[in-house]
Amino acid sequence: IRFVYGEIGDLAVTILSERDEVETEADFFLISGAAPYQLRQSGCYEISGLSDDKILEILNSKSPVYRYRNSTIFDPAICQYHGRRNDLCAKCVEVCPTVAILKNDEKRELVFSHIDCIGCGACVSVCPSGALKFARLPQSVFCEIAKLYRGKIPLLIAEGEISPALNVPLPCGVLPLGFFGTKQIDEVNLLSLMQESGSSVILCGADVGEGTREAAELVNEISRAIYGRQAVFLAQNLSELSEALKLAQSSQPWEFSLNEFNLSKKEIFSKRVSAMVGEDGFGTVKSGERLKFGEVAINESSCTLCLSCVGACNTGALYADRSDNSIKLNASLCTMCNYCVLSCAEKDTMALNFSGLKLQPEFFSYRTLAKDELFRCIECGKEFATAKAVMKIADMMSAHFADDVEKMKTLFCCGDCKAKIMI
Repeated sequence: IRFVYGEIGDLAVTILSERDEVETEADFFLISGAAPYQLRQSGCYEISGLSDDKILEILNSKSPVYRYRNSTIFDPAICQYHGRRNDLCAKCVEVCPTVAILKNDEKRELVFSHIDCIGCGACVSVCPSGALKFARLPQSVFCEIAKLYRGKIPLLIAEGEISPALNVPLPCGVLPLGFFGTKQIDEVNLLSLMQESGSSVILCGADVGEGTREAAELVNEISRAIYGRQAVFLAQNLSELSEALKLAQSSQPWEFSLNEFNLSKKEIFSKRVSAMVGEDGFGTVKSGERLKFGEVAINESSCTLCLSCVGACNTGALYADRSDNSIKLNASLCTMCNYCVLSCAEKDTMALNFSGLKLQPEFFSYRTLAKDELFRCIECGKEFATAKAVMKIADMMSAHFADDVEKMKTLFCCGDCKAKIMI
């Protein structure tokens, strides 16, 4: 077998023989000794060691009708890959165990195949901006459920892990909360649940995924720095679950309720951690492999406030404040994707500093990075551009217009007056 592609019910298999290469179509692809890439495709099944009756059972359960769910919701407006000039993210593609998410580098688009999705939620947990949501349990619903756990110790447990966990007696005050995707839980889920409940959170699952594990580590680093205690307990087996049940406590100092309506993933994270930090400083939490934090720096002397960086930022971290003609940054909303730096029109003007998550009040509010005055047209007095932008163009063109007073004058005029002078 050279290659297999498509989806269940519409597979194409390329078969190599000694003399020829043949492509055939099939509803199912049954193979002994399958390569890992082949089993990522829906409709492909490893049959080595299976009896004929078992194989027939598999086929009959998926034919003539194959049922599947749309497990993810995608928002391209805040995706760090979709429609961008540079390949900056696509973490979801990297962690997908099937071919449910692929990327088209030519068009810079993510391609979704819901029929291939197994609903594990790994893509949701690693998405830095929240462009991917778990359809069966989006954050808006998760937060409302979390509010019902106030005063209780939440036991987060994947749907498939519930039966084995029944063998462990639960202490009074521990309340299970089932979720669908074994790898869907992210840092915002954990923060919402621990703050709304006011308790430690136990996450039980044999395969929680890289994104969920890193999210738990981040939340614990934050809680240790601020409160000196662990907030999230991971339990991958019954022994670890029993131990976690002994350590988890209710009535914790991080209790806080937030109305998350219409807030993005980054905004929820920012507001929840800001509430924990308050007005004090608690040092810095290092960035992880996937969850990166830091700050954007701008060389104010060379910045012309063209706002290319603001237009490139789709998480709201960079903001153009018209009231004082400035560019402001809320570092807690930044995903450190580097697109603002790549979009900057001026050389060596912007840079990223991967300094980590600073547990200080100013990290969670907007501060000024660059500022300029507006230039008034020398003819009509109308403000039309920043002073630095006008002077930069004037410096570039003055040598060409040195012998023409009228042309030289147009360099300092608005568009309307410039046209009048040129005519």
